[in-house]
Parts: sequence; C-alpha cells; structure tokens
Amino acid sequence: MKVCCRCDNRFNSLNWLCPSCNYQPKAIDSYLVFAPALAEKSDGYDDDLFSQLFDLEAKNFWFHSRNQLILWSLQKFSLKLKVC
Repeated sequence: MKVCCRCDNRFNSLNWLCPSCNYQPKAIDSYLVFAPALAEKSDGYDDDLFSQLFDLEAKNFWFHSRNQLILWSLQKFSLKLKVC
C-alpha cells in the first residue's frame, strides 16, 4: 500500500502516481525522492567516512549480532551460504 504525499490517499499500484490527485514524487537520477528539498541540498556521503564506519562496525556488538542474524535467516529461509 502506498500513501500519497500530497493528499494522503491510500492506494495500491505498481507506480507512485496517485489516482486521486495525480501527484507523483519527483525523480532524481531515476530514483523517486520523497523529500526533494533535502535531496537537492545534500552532497551525499563523504567517501572518507566509510572506512571509519567499517572499522567501528567491526568492533560493535550490535552490528556483529545483526550480521549473524541476517546470515542465519538467509541460510534458514532462502540462500545456502557458508558462514565464516
């Protein structure tokens, strides 16, 4: 179910064109944008921060547990992956 950002109409559709008011979210680089003012003023992520995040996540219990849960669920319910 989708909810129109303009009129709050709830609808089921393959696209985001609201059948009630004909509103469709703006697309930037082929991606729908639901907060265009934020998307247009943002420069994105600083590439240098990804290595810092990688190091922090490797030591954090929450990310370790989350990753183990993701691997477990993939093994159990769909893909047969080898857990390292």
